[in-house]
Amino acid sequence: MTSRFAMVIVGAALACTATETGFAQAKAHLKDVEVGPVGGVNIFRFGGSDASGFASRTSFYAGVAVTVPLGRSAFLEPEVLYSEEGAKATFVDSTVGTIEGTYELTYAAVPVLFGVRLEGGGAVDPRVFAGPVFSFNLSCQLKASAAGMSATGTCSDNGIDATSLTVGATFGGAVAFRTGWGALELGLRYTYDFSHAFKESNARNEGLSVGAGLSIPLPK
Repeated sequence: MTSRFAMVIVGAALACTATETGFAQAKAHLKDVEVGPVGGVNIFRFGGSDASGFASRTSFYAGVAVTVPLGRSAFLEPEVLYSEEGAKATFVDSTVGTIEGTYELTYAAVPVLFGVRLEGGGAVDPRVFAGPVFSFNLSCQLKASAAGMSATGTCSDNGIDATSLTVGATFGGAVAFRTGWGALELGLRYTYDFSHAFKESNARNEGLSVGAGLSIPLPK
């Protein structure tokens, strides 16, 4: 009975020690939170059976990212981005000839990235990441040009309703170059929407993003 009681006491003590160690490590990691601007080039197009004949549209994204260490190598990185996406298309009309059209979709995108650092050995810090993306539609415009004339209108004016919230996934990699004040990160990612970009069509956004960012440690 006495030995069993002693084992319970020792087990409880070890559990408390492990819990305190876990909290201490989490607190230590939270001191290493970094925040900074991100931005770059989007090369997006439409995917899906309704998207044949569309070409890529080159635009941009910009926003802010927060990097939260989850351990020695893992990290969580939520972002808030202004992201321009969409696609281009070329049509041939018997009356006006060739028509160049652009679907300009703008989103407030919220990627939630989970990543792992690949032990870069100090100043160079390679990493990979993946996670869901929640995109809230801000605007949808159609632009067309033909025979030296051009016109711009909203999607709704042309009988097209953009989906207000789309959900997708993104994955990619980056290399961070660490300095005394923080880090400069260069990265590449691929984003694929599961949701349709429009209510009347199964076309969806997908594409590559090439960008850079600055990571600045928060004051201790």
